[in-house]
Amino acid sequence: MKELHLGGNNLRGTIHKEIGLLNKLKKVDLSYNKLCGSIPSEVWNMTNLIQLWLSDNFLSGVIPQEIGHLANLQRLDMSSNELSGSLPSAVFNISSLDSIDLSSNTLGGAFHSQIQNMKALTHLRLGDNALIGPIPSTIGNLTNLESLFLSFNKLNGPIPSTIGNLSNLNHLSLSSNKINGNNLRGIIPKEICRLNKLEVMDLAFNKLSGSIPREVGNMTSLVDLWLDHNSLSGTITKEIGHLNKLQTLYLGYNLLSGSIPREVGNMTVLLDLWLYNNNLSGLIPQEIGHLDHLQDLDMNSNKLSGPLPPTIFNVSSFERIDLSSNMVSGELPSEIGNMKVLLDLYLHTNALTGPIPSTIGNLSNLQLLSLSSNELNGELNLQSLE
Repeated sequence: MKELHLGGNNLRGTIHKEIGLLNKLKKVDLSYNKLCGSIPSEVWNMTNLIQLWLSDNFLSGVIPQEIGHLANLQRLDMSSNELSGSLPSAVFNISSLDSIDLSSNTLGGAFHSQIQNMKALTHLRLGDNALIGPIPSTIGNLTNLESLFLSFNKLNGPIPSTIGNLSNLNHLSLSSNKINGNNLRGIIPKEICRLNKLEVMDLAFNKLSGSIPREVGNMTSLVDLWLDHNSLSGTITKEIGHLNKLQTLYLGYNLLSGSIPREVGNMTVLLDLWLYNNNLSGLIPQEIGHLDHLQDLDMNSNKLSGPLPPTIFNVSSFERIDLSSNMVSGELPSEIGNMKVLLDLYLHTNALTGPIPSTIGNLSNLQLLSLSSNELNGELNLQSLE
C-alpha cells in the first residue's frame, strides 16, 4: 500500500506503532479525527513518506529531531493539535519540504536560522504557538515562499528587511506578537513594499513605530492591509490611493496625524475603512463618496472637524458608520436618508447643530442610532424612527 486516507472520520485512541510496518507508504492522512496521545516514533522511520497529514486531532507531546529522517517529505500538516516543546531544528533540514503547517499548537523555542535550507518551501504556517525570539534574516532566502503565517506567537525584534526578497509572497501574517512584553517592534521596512504579488499583509497588534512607507503605493496587488493596533505615526501617505484592489484598510489605534488624503477616494472597491483612535485632523474628504462598495466606515476618536460631506450619504452600501468623538460640526444633511441598508450610525460626541432631519425615518434597517452629546435642537419625531 502506498497511500492511506482516513481523514474526516471519528477515529479515536492513539496512533498505533504498527503503522511503521507500512514502510512503503507515501501519503498518510489521519486528519480531522479524535486521535490523541503522542505520535509514535515508528512514524519517523517511514522514509518513503512525501505527505503526512495529522491535523485537527488531539495529539500531544513533542516533535522529535527524528522527524529529520523523513528526507523525502514534501508536505507536513500537524496543525490544530496539542503538540508542545521546541520546534525541532531537524525539520528545517528537510530540503524537499514544500509546505509546513504546525499552526495552532503550543510549540515554543526560537526560530531557527537553518530555515534558509528550505529552498523549495512555498507555504510556512507556524501561527498560534509560543515561538520566541526574532524572525531570522535568513528567511529572505526562501524565494519560492507564497504564504508566511507567524501570527499569535511571542516573536520580538524588528521585521527583517530581507522579507522584501520574497518576491512570490502573496500572504504575509505577522500580527499579534505582543504577549507578555514580547513585541515585534521597529519600523515597517520599505523593502517589504517590493512585494508586488502580495495580496494580504497583516502586521496588526504589534508595537511597530515610524511612518507608513510611501512605497506602500507600489503594492498594487494588495486586497487586505491591516496595520491597526501599533504605534505608527506620521501622516497617511497619499500614495495609498494607488491600491485600487484594496478591500479592507485597517489603520486604527495608532498615532497617525494630519489630514485624511483625498486619494482614498481612488480605492473604489474598498469595503472597510478603519481609521479610528488616531490623531487625524481636518475635514472628512468628500471623495469618500466615490467608494460605492464601502460597508464599514470607522473614524471615531480623532480630531476631525468641519461639516459632514453630503456625498458620503449617497453611498448606498453602508452598513455601519462611526464618526463619533470628533469635532464634526454643522447640520445633519437630508441625504442621510439615502442609506437604506444602514444598520448602525454613531455620530455622538461631536458639535452637530440643527434639527434631526425627517429623512432619517427612511433608514428602515437601522438598529442603532447614537446622536448624544451634540448641540441638536428642534422637535423630536420618534415616529420617523419606528
